[in-house]
Amino acid sequence: MELFPNTKHPIIKTLSKRQENRVWEFLSSEMFMRNSEFYDKMMVGTNEIPTGSVYSIGFCIIESFKTNSPQANDEKLIDMISGQILLLCKYDEE
Repeated sequence: MELFPNTKHPIIKTLSKRQENRVWEFLSSEMFMRNSEFYDKMMVGTNEIPTGSVYSIGFCIIESFKTNSPQANDEKLIDMISGQILLLCKYDEE
């Protein structure tokens, strides 16, 4: 989004806060498991999980990280381990 600030992406920020919380509850319980069925559900969607939820939540996690770690730039962010980003972003605390 920073590279193209005037571009609107159809998947980013499509979830209501209620939907986001519900999908996050499902996602957070299995996100570090190696399970292709789980990943298919998150990418494609199901009756309970809207399509593109993983992108929307990922965007919110990165935005939260940038808010809570303003000293970190995109170059540092790219090289970080996902678990570290999740810990520092405090997404679970929102």
